[in-house]
Amino acid sequence: MKKNEQTIARMFLLSVVTILLFTNGLAVYADDIQPDTANVSQESPAGDLNQPASDQSQAEAQIQEPQASQTTAEPNMEQNNDKQAVANDTESAANPSQNTNGESQAAVSASAKPKEETSPASKQENKEDQASVAKSQKAPASSFGVQAQQTAAAQTSTSAVKQVAMDKAVYQPQEAVHLNLTFQNTTAQAQNITASANVYSLENKLDSYHYTKYLLPGESYTTKNGELTIPAGSLANNRGYLVTVLVTDQNKNELGRSNKAIAVETDWRTFPRYGVIGGSSKHNNSILKEDLPDYQIALEQMKHMNINSYFFYDAYKSATDPFPDVSQFNQKWNWWSHSKVETDAVKALVNRVHDSGAVAMLYNMILAQNPDEKAVLPESEYAYNYDSSDFGQSGHVMTYSIDGKPLQHYYNPLSTKWQDYIANAMKEAMKNGGFDGWQGDTIGDNRVLDYKNKDNKENPFMLSDAYASFVNAIKEKLPDYYFTLNDINGENIEKLSSSKQDIIYNELWPFGSSALSGRSQNTYGDLKARIDQVRQATGKSLVVGAYMEEPKFDEQRNPLNGAARDSLAAGYYQKDAVLLTTAAIAAAGGYHMSLAALANPNDGQNVGVLETAYYPTQSLKVSDELNRKNYDYQQFITAYENLLRDKVENDTVSVKTFNANGQQVSLNDTGVEGNQVWTYAKKGSDFRTIQLLNLMGITPDWKNEEGSENNKTPKEQTDLVVDYPLSGVSLAEANRLANQVYITSPDDWLKSSMMKVSAKVDTDAAGNPVLHIQVPRLTLWDMIYIAEKVKPEEPKTPETPDQPQNPEKPADPANPSLPTPKTPEVPVQPERPHPTEEKKDPEKVNKISEERPIPQPVFEKADHSSAKPLVSNPKQENELPQTGDKKRSSLLTAVGAGVILIGLAGFLSLRHKRK
Repeated sequence: MKKNEQTIARMFLLSVVTILLFTNGLAVYADDIQPDTANVSQESPAGDLNQPASDQSQAEAQIQEPQASQTTAEPNMEQNNDKQAVANDTESAANPSQNTNGESQAAVSASAKPKEETSPASKQENKEDQASVAKSQKAPASSFGVQAQQTAAAQTSTSAVKQVAMDKAVYQPQEAVHLNLTFQNTTAQAQNITASANVYSLENKLDSYHYTKYLLPGESYTTKNGELTIPAGSLANNRGYLVTVLVTDQNKNELGRSNKAIAVETDWRTFPRYGVIGGSSKHNNSILKEDLPDYQIALEQMKHMNINSYFFYDAYKSATDPFPDVSQFNQKWNWWSHSKVETDAVKALVNRVHDSGAVAMLYNMILAQNPDEKAVLPESEYAYNYDSSDFGQSGHVMTYSIDGKPLQHYYNPLSTKWQDYIANAMKEAMKNGGFDGWQGDTIGDNRVLDYKNKDNKENPFMLSDAYASFVNAIKEKLPDYYFTLNDINGENIEKLSSSKQDIIYNELWPFGSSALSGRSQNTYGDLKARIDQVRQATGKSLVVGAYMEEPKFDEQRNPLNGAARDSLAAGYYQKDAVLLTTAAIAAAGGYHMSLAALANPNDGQNVGVLETAYYPTQSLKVSDELNRKNYDYQQFITAYENLLRDKVENDTVSVKTFNANGQQVSLNDTGVEGNQVWTYAKKGSDFRTIQLLNLMGITPDWKNEEGSENNKTPKEQTDLVVDYPLSGVSLAEANRLANQVYITSPDDWLKSSMMKVSAKVDTDAAGNPVLHIQVPRLTLWDMIYIAEKVKPEEPKTPETPDQPQNPEKPADPANPSLPTPKTPEVPVQPERPHPTEEKKDPEKVNKISEERPIPQPVFEKADHSSAKPLVSNPKQENELPQTGDKKRSSLLTAVGAGVILIGLAGFLSLRHKRK
């Protein structure tokens, strides 16, 4: 080659190298800067181009994140054992329904599911979807090598899951479940963010559903109906499910997670979760249209707490004219507050309840006549006192008075004329208000006489003797409506067991006689005893009205207990006192009716908690922390309803709990003693459970009338060992069961996640097998679950020197964000919603059925200085491309083609000159 040709060739090669370096630098620069939202479109895994994010949709998706310091404090309360509470769980979220009108994005179909789920590693990925992603703090090591844990998301408010909401509190089997999920790109890079909803039935993962959205850094998105949906018919009837929501980036790094329960129930009476709607103290205990926004905030949260039934307390005009067809009425009998009810407001709330899939019950006394109303029947139909008492003199009409002023007279429950009258009156009232049933109340139990014997005192009877016949008569007259009555203190269940009431409801008081003979029902164990008694007599789950703390004052408004002193100091409910009573009732198989929509300023943006029998009276405040934990407990009670109260009976086996030092900390299984880990066993058709309630360092009284003066925060326990005898079981069967032991808890360390725990098999002195079950942590309430079904063995990947089996990773507790909606609009006409046919359900992806992983925690220190969360598996096969890779590769392709053309032209030119 001649000299000039060599020079030209060198110049050509230098130009090519320069062009390549320059264009690569441009590509890197383009990848680093934020793309213009007006021009960004990114191909989703489904192959569809996501629309550019508009300013409007971006603004709708933004969720404000209050820091943990903004959570309401509880002054003078117990030492807080869970100060690491999830900050993001107190975040407010917009009403999910407000985002349902926009143009819907198509949900990711089965053909478009993320590539890793079709790869050979998909099985392992599915087994690890509950694994820990970042550990920010070490817990005390367990004697079995399993450590109590919290996720990094539990330490900060940077979780990508901002809200997990559903359109209903309860679903029918043929209804689709729409998840309205708000998630955020918490990374510093614009990219595809995927929200996955993993559906669990106990320890088994059933299905996974995914939705992917291209988001800018910090941008949020709320899914619309149809975008992240569990198809109709996917879930079985009368079952509770847990949905674990995971948010991941395009490299499958976990950015956040949350748990939400689903209830699928054709009949709310099987697992009643009863709430209350009552008058607002802002307006003299009235129910008014102007307070609807406050009611709606509470009802939206109660919907997400899965409340499937409500009774409307004191929403009636009078006992004999309960709900007339008028625009409003005054409660003339209520001389202490002169309350008013606007019927359109009540109807709007009834509609709201129905929209959530729940039922609405109208409260009214079963035998009462208000003195300010004209008597509806002659004196021959009244009940008369046998003895002189607080209800009047012997031989007089039974009358209840307040401060010497008559409030109610009472009819004879055996009077057929009264039965006819009140049935017709309630039928008209329920029709006018759109109610589904009648929550009947009683005055308790008294010895009475009929009109014929009021003077001679012959043939006396107890009111409770007539309750069953009264219930059955009302059910015959009102076959299309639900009916139940309040058997105060539950002492007459044997008389009522043959009645046709739809649910069993008892208002329990510490002074009542316990189902445990010879004592009052003032401890957690007495609550369990009453629930056991009802289940044995009726087979039903008892709804318990157990009012918390109840401040008491004398006539001069001087406090008579600690709760009253808390009230005068504008204090709060003691959080753990409320939660332990709820836990004691639920663990026994009942339901604690404590949550209420009262439009009460003491509730703030939260759900009220009942403190006394007159529901509008709530002088103690509900803290954000208590509200969040009430939410967590309701998820747990719903997700595991089949373990808690689905034909579950007490097990006679004697279970013992020991601390890490080998000291026994369970005293007895009756629950009437404090300063112990209350431990007892139950069993179902194909499972066993062990309930652990932490009473270490506290008293066993459930009502806690002394408020903050009686500390109800127990000492948190770690590294417990539970000894569970397996009499009548072979060693081989015991070893099989030992591999099927799980634990779950509503408390912050698990938040309803279920994790497998270590259990060793030993034998007692008689040679019977005993399980030694490891319990990493006990805050308030843990439940051990032993699955008895034989589980199929999973195929194992053979180990090779080049590719060892990956160890399974621990299940991580989820961190649900408690929704606090914006004020929704409420219709004022009582129209009962009708189900509509779904136009399109997203296709189900990655359907599997497998066990959750055995946790073997590996703790890492979170790097809080990084915008990107620490993960344990930052790279996996078949990952989506990085956001800038697509632009860079396209640019390099074009430049490469240009370089080839230039090179070809140069080569031809040199060849031509050479010739």
